[in-house]
Amino acid sequence: MASWMTLRLLASIALTTSAMGLVACGSTVSGGDGESDGEDGADDDGSVEDCDESELETMGACQFGSYLCVDGRWTCPAAPPCPEYEPSSGGSCTEGASCRYEGSPGDCGPDGPRFYDCVDGGWSGPNVERCSPPMPECPTTAPTPSTSCDLDGQTCEYASEMECGPASVTYTCSGGAWSEGTTPRCSMPLCSDLADPESCAQFECRWLEPGCPTDVEPLPTAGCHPVEPCAEGTCSSPDQACQAASVAPDCGDVPCAECAETAQVCVVPPVE
Repeated sequence: MASWMTLRLLASIALTTSAMGLVACGSTVSGGDGESDGEDGADDDGSVEDCDESELETMGACQFGSYLCVDGRWTCPAAPPCPEYEPSSGGSCTEGASCRYEGSPGDCGPDGPRFYDCVDGGWSGPNVERCSPPMPECPTTAPTPSTSCDLDGQTCEYASEMECGPASVTYTCSGGAWSEGTTPRCSMPLCSDLADPESCAQFECRWLEPGCPTDVEPLPTAGCHPVEPCAEGTCSSPDQACQAASVAPDCGDVPCAECAETAQVCVVPPVE
């Protein structure tokens, strides 16, 4: 009898020890809501007690799965690996997963890279990259406005000769037709570089003749000057200064003293 009682006691101790061992070896994966899936608060890498569960209340959700407590820190699971071969559309997958499968190098459309995205637990795809049409060549010579073209937004430039020198004219394909060529404005020459009244009149300049002596000195020599009066620091040459000078517009038969004007012009001051 004593031996039978001893055996029952030993068996009971063994069962209790085994149960305690199972509890101690339990694992936990914690979700973003701070709740534990296990009952003992431990996972394979460390005890959940090492992580502050209150932190989960302010942390966003993991893209894949739920938070894990690893070395005292909450960590999101890594992205699941893509299937080795292209999945079937609608097949089960991990929400948020995205996979790319290469096509023929340099191709797009059906023969190019294909993409699959996991939407609502199922694979969606294949989605392919849209091919960009090749840029057509520009016409050999400048196109006639309103004639047809193939790609909206295409621009073509052609050399042109203008009165002020060579320039570039741009044509644009818009609405399936070439637009009127746009020509850049010629660079404005300096008024002081224009040597005669005719060329001076073609630009925003005026030709001035020396006036009669008045309370200011006459313009030293006839020349081309900007229409707008100068201001201090605006003269194109460091040798010039902005000052008042007596100038004579086209007075006709009127005596100079009666029609002379005063103008603010850039001149080289006389050497004293």
